[in-house]
Amino acid sequence: MKVKNIGGKVISIGTTAILPDETAQVNDSYADNPAFTCLVKHGNLTIVKETAGGKGKKGGKADTTDKGDDSQGDGGKADSGSKDNDGGQA
Repeated sequence: MKVKNIGGKVISIGTTAILPDETAQVNDSYADNPAFTCLVKHGNLTIVKETAGGKGKKGGKADTTDKGDDSQGDGGKADSGSKDNDGGQA
């Protein structure tokens, strides 16, 4: 099955690490796993539904997980040219 990480942290399923906003193929046997179902229930992970055309569809992704909320954006962190660059030390 194909899953998408819609949370903000890396999710590890078996030997597959899924970064935020990435999609990966995982074994169908994880569907009944309590930790997997918890991630889906809490909105950190979603199961991607394939369209009727499947993988052979031209030009687009089969990802139908769009929530329509792009209000988070980049969180104002796009500018990495901070004047106080002390290497992350407090």
